[in-house]
Amino acid sequence: MATLPHNPEFDCKSEAKAARWTKYISRLMNYFIIANDVESDERQKAMLLTFVSEAMNDLIDELPPEQTTPGKSETHFDKLVSAVQDHFNPQNNTEYNRKLNDENRQQRTNRPPCPQAQTSHRPVNCIEDDQQNSTSGSDTEYVFHTVLGQFNTLLEFGGISCQADIHELKSLEKPIIGWDTCKRLKLLSANKLPVNHISNSETQTPQTTLKLLEDYADLFNGLGRLKGEKVHPHIDGNIPPIAQRYRRVPFHIRKDIEELICKNEELGVVEKVEGPAPWVSPILVVPKKGQNKIKICIDMRAANEAIKREHYPNLRLDELKAILSGANVFNKFDLNQGYNQLELAEEF
Repeated sequence: MATLPHNPEFDCKSEAKAARWTKYISRLMNYFIIANDVESDERQKAMLLTFVSEAMNDLIDELPPEQTTPGKSETHFDKLVSAVQDHFNPQNNTEYNRKLNDENRQQRTNRPPCPQAQTSHRPVNCIEDDQQNSTSGSDTEYVFHTVLGQFNTLLEFGGISCQADIHELKSLEKPIIGWDTCKRLKLLSANKLPVNHISNSETQTPQTTLKLLEDYADLFNGLGRLKGEKVHPHIDGNIPPIAQRYRRVPFHIRKDIEELICKNEELGVVEKVEGPAPWVSPILVVPKKGQNKIKICIDMRAANEAIKREHYPNLRLDELKAILSGANVFNKFDLNQGYNQLELAEEF
C-alpha cells in the first residue's frame, strides 16, 4: 500500500484566516480522493479534526453547538467547515472582528490595554487611539464608546487657553472637542446677529419701520395677487372631465378645515361653486410641523391630465455663473402661498 502524502496543519494565528481556510478545505478534499475516495461523513470529519492543529481543535470546541450541529439535509463535515468559515469571516462574526482589531491595535501601539475600561454614553473630548486597519472594515460594529483612559490638560488656541478633560476612546472615529470646550476656546459662537425685522409691537419697532408700514399698509394686509398677469392654462378638450369621490377626513379637524376654507374664500383664493361641477378633485389635509395648524392640499393628478404642458429650458450651472458674474448683493424671498397669489383667467 502506497504511503499517503502528509497533510499540513492549519495555522490559525496568521493573517487572512478565512481565505486560507477555504484553500485548506479545497486541498483536504483532494486528499480524500487520494485516500481511496473517503466519502463517509464521519470519516471526513474525523480526518479534518486529526489534520488541523491542536489550537484549531480548541477553537472548534468553543464554537456554539447550534453552529456545528447539522440540519436534516446537512452533513457534519460541511456544517463544521461552514461554522469555522463564518467564525473567521469578520462580516459574520462581530466578536472575532472586534478581537482582531484589538490584536492589530495592540501590535501597533505596543502597550497593554487599560484594565479599567468603562462604557460612556455621553459626548466627551477624545483623542483617538489609532486609524482603522484597512483590512478590518469593522468600524460600523461599534455602538458605544469604551473609555480607555482619562487625563486633564491645558488646551490653547489663538492665545486663549483652558483646562479640559481628555478621554481616550476605544473607537475608530475622528478626534472631537466638546461644545463647552469650543466655547471656552472661542472656536464657535452662537451670538445673535442684528437683522432688520418687521414687528407689530410698537415698543420694539424702530420709527423707520413704522413709517414703512404706514406708507405701504396695503402690502402688509391680506394675501395679495400678482398684478397685470393672469394664468391661462392650455386645456386638452379630448380629456373628459372627472368627478372624483370625496375623501373622508377625521371629525376632529373638520372645524379647522371649514375655517381655512372660509378664510381662503375671503382672501379670494377660492370661490363657491353653485350647481353641478364637471371637475371634482379631493382634498388632502396635512398638519403643519411644529404648529397646531393644518394646510389643505388638492389632489390634482386627474385634472392635470387635461392640461397641456409648456416647455422651458432650464439654465445650466455655467449659464447661471455667467449671469451672476459680478453680482455682490443677493435677496432671499419667502414665497409664502405663492401659488395662491396667481389669478386664473375669467374663462376658467
